[in-house]
Amino acid sequence: MTRTKLNKFFIKLRTPSTKKEWIFSISFAVLLLLISALAFDYRKHSLNSCYTGYQIAIIEQYDFHQTPQSAASWMRMKELCKKEILEEDNFRDKELYAMFKIYDQIYQKIMPNNKKYLLDKSYYHRYLYFANRRSEGKYEQELTEFENNMSRFEQMKSSLILSSLLLNEKFALQKDPKKSLYYLQKAANLGDTPAQIELSTIFISNQGGRVLKKDIAESFKWRVIADYLGKDNVGFSLKKMQSFYNAKNIKHYITDQDLKNEKLYFEEGKQRAQIWIDNNKSDIEKFKLRRYANRRYNYIGTYEKTLKDKLVK
Repeated sequence: MTRTKLNKFFIKLRTPSTKKEWIFSISFAVLLLLISALAFDYRKHSLNSCYTGYQIAIIEQYDFHQTPQSAASWMRMKELCKKEILEEDNFRDKELYAMFKIYDQIYQKIMPNNKKYLLDKSYYHRYLYFANRRSEGKYEQELTEFENNMSRFEQMKSSLILSSLLLNEKFALQKDPKKSLYYLQKAANLGDTPAQIELSTIFISNQGGRVLKKDIAESFKWRVIADYLGKDNVGFSLKKMQSFYNAKNIKHYITDQDLKNEKLYFEEGKQRAQIWIDNNKSDIEKFKLRRYANRRYNYIGTYEKTLKDKLVK
């Protein structure tokens, strides 16, 4: 269409003179209004969508510039993602990845020196992990690099969290007891006392489909290790455990024969525990595992304290 014809076309739209031109002009105006409404609705939806909103924030920097002043906007986006992931059933790996990146923007780039908002990487590692899992390895390289830069305590905490979430079909799509057990054992071997206590129970009564051969001595081993590292109230007897299972009206995992041999199991467990302690003696001292056995995981002041410790990394 030449410029002259285009000018005539718009003149007819503005000043229709025939019935046909009036119908066309009105139809065109309605079409424009409809397109505008759809564009506005799309934009509104985009800004209230976890992944799409994040893409807009990064690519267009639409009210989300990477400065401390923009923190409130990024926090709003985080809440959108959090709601989408926790309350909806059809979120995808993209939403999980967006959540990870938003945390990364807020806590590592926008306000890295603001202790009030500082989070250890274990908190948002889970989102990258499950984004990669759901996408069948799309973020594998980024995940590997991220994990290589996690401190020992971040790995501890995150492994315990992953162990739990891998039994949650909302995140894992289908339960993965084998991988859950892997991360629980990883956390326990890194020195995480809650993981050690949880692992101890699995050697007597498999939980969440995480199957281990019954080994009461091994169960005692992890209780002894947790006690050595300083975890409070880890002592237990098979009799108390038996009463607990009976009260729950579930399978009798502990037999009368087990009770009869309890002392033998305990002595064997102590020996195994001492081997673990001897093999990990340097790490126990280097990372001050006994000092942090009773740390409050969600208390940010404790984590800040570990950051200041030059030996803890």
